[in-house]
Amino acid sequence: MNDTASAARANPVLWLVIGLPALAVVASFASLGIAILHGDKELPASYHWEGKGLEGDEARIAEAARLGLTAQVQADAVAGRCTVQLPEAAGDAIRLDLTHPTETAADRHFVLQREGGSSQYGGACPPLPTAHWWVQVGDPAGTWLLRGRAKGALAAPLLLSPGSPARAAP
Repeated sequence: MNDTASAARANPVLWLVIGLPALAVVASFASLGIAILHGDKELPASYHWEGKGLEGDEARIAEAARLGLTAQVQADAVAGRCTVQLPEAAGDAIRLDLTHPTETAADRHFVLQREGGSSQYGGACPPLPTAHWWVQVGDPAGTWLLRGRAKGALAAPLLLSPGSPARAAP
């Protein structure tokens, strides 16, 4: 019997047969613990109403296309400024919304003022954390809208145009 017990301890296949299922059970409990402690937040109660607002956004994007608008957006962390360059002036102020993909507390909303008689708009904005930002530029009256996505902290210029994905400016 002593030989049988030592043979069982020395057999690596036996340890695989016992160890792999045991490891799977331990990993499943660890996954359950992570899901319970750090799970996603519930959607807000008004989530199903947001679809109606998207229809209005499509009309505003179409208006930006009709006007031939594009925008170049950039955030300068050193100067603490955000700038938006439009091909032509679009009023005295524009709205810049930077939406964080997961943390609503990190969302930023700015009203940028036109600088002089140019078509550049600027204003103070604190440095942005690195994220996959949703970037939105529009007029304060809500008649037109440009939207896109950016990776990082918007240090490189981001070009927004209606109906096309965001891309870095050349």
